[in-house]
Amino acid sequence: MTVHRFLDGRISLPRHKTKRWIKRAVHQIQGVVFHHTAGHGSAADICRYHVGPNHISASGLPGGSYTFMVGPDGSVFWVNDLDDKTASQNDPNRPGSENADFLAVSFLGDFSSPGHVAGQPTLPQLAAGLSLVLHLIGYTEDPRVPGVLLGALGHLFSTDVWGHYHFGKAACPGSTLQAVIEAARWHDPDTGHDALEWQVALNAKGYDDSAPDGIWGPKSRSALVRFQAAHDLPVTGDRDERTERELFRS
Repeated sequence: MTVHRFLDGRISLPRHKTKRWIKRAVHQIQGVVFHHTAGHGSAADICRYHVGPNHISASGLPGGSYTFMVGPDGSVFWVNDLDDKTASQNDPNRPGSENADFLAVSFLGDFSSPGHVAGQPTLPQLAAGLSLVLHLIGYTEDPRVPGVLLGALGHLFSTDVWGHYHFGKAACPGSTLQAVIEAARWHDPDTGHDALEWQVALNAKGYDDSAPDGIWGPKSRSALVRFQAAHDLPVTGDRDERTERELFRS
């Protein structure tokens, strides 16, 4: 499972003549978010669209609005520096700036989801995307990805992979990638309560104002972080036993 080829497009791909991305602290990135491009062509086509008038900005963006893009043949395009705060997620219900907090990886193509019939990501594409993330978090080294990126997000884990659907875009990046994302994110927190029960408890104590749905996304984790901070617990965002005892204490 490796990247087919790696192309550094930070200079060669279309960019805005004057605009530049706002910078962010790489060590504060909370996760990697998978997208799809909805079938708008090649990596160059996507960047060209984003620097012109587009659905995100009428005056254009500094460049393609992802940090990496993954092609059907397993090629990975490095579009922006890791510390560039790209414009990829936009959930008005989430506190803070998810574009500052998360790094975006987009898969070239338009992929099927419930109510949306389209194509599917290829196996080389899926393998390359996963290998890229594992290289970034330092779990395994991909020989075709630059060594400077190895462990660049070493503070993250595979459970820190998200989908655009976690941020309100239900059809992105499609059902196949959603299954891959949930498999990467799955872990047994070794507690007696499931995600829905944690959400209900946080909601009841005033830390989460969203409707409990059993999907443990960024907003749920942010609510848990606020609860931990308010109760002098280690602020990890994890559903650990110590936090469970405090949250479900009658």
